[in-house]
Amino acid sequence: MKQVQLSDRQTSFIFYLVHQGKGRTEAARLAGFAAPRQSAFTLTQSPKIIAKIRQERNKVYQTELASTAVQTLKEVMEDTDAPASARIAAGQDVTGVGWRHW
Repeated sequence: MKQVQLSDRQTSFIFYLVHQGKGRTEAARLAGFAAPRQSAFTLTQSPKIIAKIRQERNKVYQTELASTAVQTLKEVMEDTDAPASARIAAGQDVTGVGWRHW
């Protein structure tokens, strides 16, 4: 897969948007764009920026959020005060068993 070349400001925009959870205009402002609102609009219309945002979001989902999700499911499974249905559902999600996966 060809590596997309982005400017430092574009890379910063994506970082603030994806990793810091900032809104589009705020991410553009923090990245140093002179006209943040217009720049945010233009950036989010660019196929190469859209592709990079998706790539970065997938990284976050597969690393940081995946670990958090697994830990949360583990806590629900081990919580003896949680309803049995919640504990069973958590166990099924962790193991990949259950009607949602058929």
